[in-house]
Amino acid sequence: MDILSIILANTAAVAILGFLFKIWIEKRLTHRLSLDLEKFRASLSKEVARDSIKEQWNHQKRMELFSELNELMVKLELHLKTFYMTISVAPPDRIKEASNNVCDGYLNINSVIHKNELFLEDKIIHEIHDSYKPLFEFAMHYVETGESEKDEDFRTSFIQTMKLGESPRKKVLRVLKDFSGINA
Repeated sequence: MDILSIILANTAAVAILGFLFKIWIEKRLTHRLSLDLEKFRASLSKEVARDSIKEQWNHQKRMELFSELNELMVKLELHLKTFYMTISVAPPDRIKEASNNVCDGYLNINSVIHKNELFLEDKIIHEIHDSYKPLFEFAMHYVETGESEKDEDFRTSFIQTMKLGESPRKKVLRVLKDFSGINA
């Protein structure tokens, strides 16, 4: 009987020690996992904050760039209207001056695009070039030759001339507004 009680006592002691050891390991692992989880949360929070700040900065830079482009497009729009009107009524030297202004306006816009290409989506760049490059080439033709085979096409009424000058900017503005979320 003594042997049986010794075996039972030892078994009970081993079971109790095993149970206590299991609890100790669980607590230790839980504590360690909690610490690791907190470190992960902190690093994730830092990363989210950094990305948020970067995104805000990119958005702000893009909005400033859109504003600068719009300002240049408004100036070019005025030069385009002047150019279209001078084709209809002005002498060749005035047409050449007006066409030079159109070329300069396009080159200013193009310069801003190239300096800030990292912040502009390809669709925006293509829309600006598609809208203004044919007008630049037409004005450049006047600068080089002083004449155009399109003279009759551009001898339009004042209202049509004004709409013609506004149309490239309006097309580009729609794309800029879509990308900036203004039309969303």
